[in-house]
Amino acid sequence: MLFLIAGLVMAVYNVVLAIPMLPYSQREWGIFLLLAIVPTVFGHALFNWVLKYVRATTVAMTILGEPVGAIILAFFLLGEPITVYHLVGGTLTLAGVFVFLRTHRV
Repeated sequence: MLFLIAGLVMAVYNVVLAIPMLPYSQREWGIFLLLAIVPTVFGHALFNWVLKYVRATTVAMTILGEPVGAIILAFFLLGEPITVYHLVGGTLTLAGVFVFLRTHRV
């Protein structure tokens, strides 16, 4: 429901600021739809499945590693540069997750 509301808010935002939504082809709208559905459905299903085997706090902490994964994927797939800020932030994030996982029962 939250994602539906977010989509509606963005649609209203585009209408108010006269940002065109129609120049996209049917194929592009299909890609947008797949990008909205697949990661959401499979991501949430995976997290819910994992909750049967590990504690919720562990799952919540490991989710913090997602931005680090996004930086790595953007580097390899899109050619995005990795900046010093990415390195420092990623290192601190992964260090925090590592410390949590070492000190808490999974």
